Amino acid sequence: MKVVKVTMSVGAEAATGIVTVKTIPAGATVLADGKRIESQTPTSFSLPAGRHTLVISLSGHRPQQRVIEVKADGNVEEDVDMSHQ
Repeated sequence: MKVVKVTMSVGAEAATGIVTVKTIPAGATVLADGKRIESQTPTSFSLPAGRHTLVISLSGHRPQQRVIEVKADGNVEEDVDMSHQ
């Protein structure tokens, strides 16, 4: 699994947490607050602490939207079953 750091302008030295997104099937694209994450699922990336919107999409399947709460130095895991769309 590749870890990708996403930089978002929210002020100096913002506290971050790690977000892990896994999908069935793998290979989905993830947008975090409208910005594309470089790697496809399964993927992990850091986001500033706070509320964020993820959009997970895979060709041939309906996109899934998730609102997550990232805590400083915390971990958020999203498991998304795209196969039943």
